[in-house]
Amino acid sequence: MEVEQVLYSALDSLANEIRSTLDFYMSTSTDGVIDKVLLSGGSSRTPRFADMIYQQTRIPVEEADPFRSILIDGPNVTNDVLEEMAPQFAIAVGLATRAADGMVTGDNIGINLFPKKYSRRQQAILNELQKVGVGIFAVVLICAAIQIMFGFQVDSVKQVERELDSQIQNNQKTVDQVKRLEDEKKLLKEKLDAIADLELRKEGPVRLLDELSINCPDKLQLTSLSETSGKVKLTGVAASSPDISKFMSQIEQSEFFDTVVLHTIEQVEEDGIKLKEFSITTDFIVPSLPQKEDEKKKKGGKR
Repeated sequence: MEVEQVLYSALDSLANEIRSTLDFYMSTSTDGVIDKVLLSGGSSRTPRFADMIYQQTRIPVEEADPFRSILIDGPNVTNDVLEEMAPQFAIAVGLATRAADGMVTGDNIGINLFPKKYSRRQQAILNELQKVGVGIFAVVLICAAIQIMFGFQVDSVKQVERELDSQIQNNQKTVDQVKRLEDEKKLLKEKLDAIADLELRKEGPVRLLDELSINCPDKLQLTSLSETSGKVKLTGVAASSPDISKFMSQIEQSEFFDTVVLHTIEQVEEDGIKLKEFSITTDFIVPSLPQKEDEKKKKGGKR
C-alpha cells in the first residue's frame, strides 16, 4: 500500500513535469499542434500513468505501437506477444526501419512516428482563408440579392413604362378622334355656310326688287330694270330732278347697293305733263351670311 502511494506520487510529479513541458512548448512554438501523447518504454504500462497525464494535460494519451504498420512473419511470434512487448520496442523498430523510410539529415536518420498534422500557422492561414471564403460567399449573396432586387425594380419600371405607353396611345387615339371631330365640324360649318349663302343668293332677285320698291319715292316710277353680273341698270320717270336725287341717295344708303351713277336725265312730256326721264346704274351686293344674321337680329329688335 505504501509502495503504491510512493509510486503514484512519483507518477503525479512526472505527469506534472510533462504538462509543464508541453505548456512551455505550446507557448513558444507557432509551428506545431499537439493533439496526442504516445507513451513508449516499459514504464508506459505503469497503472494509471496514462490517466494522470491526461488529467494534467487534457490531451489524449495512447501507447505507442511500433508494429502497427509492420508485417511480421515468424512461427514463434504471436499478436499477443507483440502487443505485450510493443511499447518496449519503439527505439529498436525505429532503428531497424530507418534505412527504408527514414529521413537523412547530415549523419543522423530521423523517423516521424507521429501522424501528419497542420501547424498552427497553417491552421491560422486555413482559418483566415475560411473567413475570407465566408466573406466572399456573403458578398456574392449580397450581390445576388441586389441583382434580384434591381431586376425586380427594372421589371417594375418596365411595367410602368408599358402602362404609360398604353395611356399615351389611348390619349393619342382620343386626340385623333377630337381632331377628326373638329375637322368634321369645320367641314359641316362650311357646308352650312355654303347652303346659307346659296339660300341668300337665291333670295337676291326678290330682295333687289324689294329694296327698290322700299326706296322708290312717290313721284318716281321705274320703267325698266336689267341686271348683269351684279351690275343693275335702272330707267324711269320722275316728277322732278329732286325726286331722282332722293331716290339715288336712298338706294346708295342701302346695304344692297353701291356706286350709284346717274347717266342720263331728259325732259319729256306725257299726256301734257312734263316729266324727267333718267337712267342710272348701280352695283347690287348680296350680303354675306354674318350680315344676313345681323339683319335678322335688327329686324327682331325692331319687332
